[in-house]
Amino acid sequence: MEEATTIGPGRRRWKRFLIPAAWIFASYVLVIIFLCAFFDVRCLSDLWAYRCMMEGPLHPAWKDLALRRIHKGSDLAQIVRERPPMKRQEYGPYTLLSSCEAGKTGNTLYFVATGGELVCAEAAGFWRIGSRWGRWGYVFFSDPTHVRLFEEARERHLDQVRLEQDAWLIHRAIAAGQDVVLCRQIERRESDGEPGYDDETMRMYEQIYGRDALTSMLGLRCELTVEISQSLSGDLKPGTQLTLSVDRCSQDDLAEPELVFLHGEEGEPYVLVPKKALEWYQSLTPDAVKHFEARCLVGTDQ
Repeated sequence: MEEATTIGPGRRRWKRFLIPAAWIFASYVLVIIFLCAFFDVRCLSDLWAYRCMMEGPLHPAWKDLALRRIHKGSDLAQIVRERPPMKRQEYGPYTLLSSCEAGKTGNTLYFVATGGELVCAEAAGFWRIGSRWGRWGYVFFSDPTHVRLFEEARERHLDQVRLEQDAWLIHRAIAAGQDVVLCRQIERRESDGEPGYDDETMRMYEQIYGRDALTSMLGLRCELTVEISQSLSGDLKPGTQLTLSVDRCSQDDLAEPELVFLHGEEGEPYVLVPKKALEWYQSLTPDAVKHFEARCLVGTDQ
């Protein structure tokens, strides 16, 4: 005859405990999975970004994005009316809205729209733990095609803005009778160090962006020996050799066969400007120069 198996009171108590505990654990896991799916948290960096957004400061519209009250295709006019952004910029067919909380910079919310509808929304900012700095970012929704077209339109716009800023320097120097010269490069000596930043600021930027990206952003610092090939304004004569210190210049500018220098402002004796800015300025008609001057003066007053 087989002996009947019996379950002791200890095992019955553990069984009564483990089954509810397993259900509770499974419920927690399901809740976490649901929350991650709802808030589109796919990795630890997304989780860290949400923590940074909650700690702020960040424009409260990020909560509407997280809860999907603002979504892809939302009406741009309604967002502008109900949640006024700090800044609005137009790049061709695209509109960029950027919003911070209470005027504080650092953590920023971005909206990109075209045709009156949102196509992209993201948040980005900086975190600091002790002496360590880092950058966080989170994309709420995006369209790769629109992102590419927006970046192209924005880059074209910024290139034109930089071109006109350099052309305005040329115009002011010529109007004041200051030196504007075309030069042939004879010798170049690159210098160490970054002008205008203390050591702590440079360490912060290097931690955030990396050394190579930082060098690309700030440009080179070098000393140039040049010979004047043509004088467009001022008293300097062709054939004169000068040794000039140049801050924040790019490899593209230095690669030009001829360099354009003019008298700078704020104590800078000479400033290097791209030759394409001079070519653009020289392409303007007299009436276009007057219109350009009036437009720049209005921007300066503002």
